Amino acid sequence: MSKKSSVRKSNRTNKSTRHTYYGCSTYLFRSKESCSYHVIKLELLEEAVLKAIQTQISRVANLEQMMEKISKETVILEKTTYLTDQKMKLQREITKFERVSSDLYMDWKTEILTRDEYIQLKSEFSEKIVQVKAQLQQVLEELRLQDSKEETIQPYFEYFRKHGNITKLNRQIVQDLIETIYIHESKEITIVFRFTEQEQEIVALIK
Repeated sequence: MSKKSSVRKSNRTNKSTRHTYYGCSTYLFRSKESCSYHVIKLELLEEAVLKAIQTQISRVANLEQMMEKISKETVILEKTTYLTDQKMKLQREITKFERVSSDLYMDWKTEILTRDEYIQLKSEFSEKIVQVKAQLQQVLEELRLQDSKEETIQPYFEYFRKHGNITKLNRQIVQDLIETIYIHESKEITIVFRFTEQEQEIVALIK
């Protein structure tokens, strides 16, 4: 969106008033076929963004209170313990499947299994090993992330807390807290805040 201004003169008062708005850059400067000429007044946009930031700050404050009630350390420890148990379980499964897969060769050589049975079972256990190893890799990645969660949670709260009680927008606040603002043709506004990954982690911990 591009910022534009226009001056309008009132027939009734004969006074000129400057109006500032944002218009679609694609329509204005690139191609009128690629988008429509949708605009939004600056004051309406600022009002919506301010309200959204206030709501988000309130949401973050509520999340922080919930985390304090259930104790961040306890939740993180419980999740780490669960993931560690899962890791050990998957490692045991891999060892078991690899042992069985290895024994199949001897069963074939001693004619307990036919060649076709050996090939089929060998393929099935190989597939199982690949699947369990993929699950193990995912658990290991989650364990790695667990180690850094405590380090990312507190700064997230502090970042929004320092902008608490905001009553007026300024450029710095918008840059600090907002990733992208989408203005739709219907004049609806979608705001994507920064730190969504940290917020999702916190919500998952609380659940």
